[in-house]
Amino acid sequence: MSLGKLLRVERSINIYKRTKSKYLGDSIQEINIDFISFELLNKIIIANEEDPLLYDPYELNVEQIEKLNTYLENKINPDFKTFEYFLECYGIYEKMEN
Repeated sequence: MSLGKLLRVERSINIYKRTKSKYLGDSIQEINIDFISFELLNKIIIANEEDPLLYDPYELNVEQIEKLNTYLENKINPDFKTFEYFLECYGIYEKMEN
């Protein structure tokens, strides 16, 4: 099976437990934020010049989490000593049969 047409993009805040390794482990929590418009997200998280559509992962800081919290029902109480917080993006594709 191969990927077909991109149907939509989903974004989430993923929370990872900090490790001594430079690589992130498995996400311990994923918070769907599809209800926050791209325009609003783009004001909170400044996109890299080569990534204007916020497809890349972005590590979130305290200020960004505070701004995002105004839109979240279950607020994030950031603990940067224990966790790392990232805005992540996933494409949902139409399934194509080979």
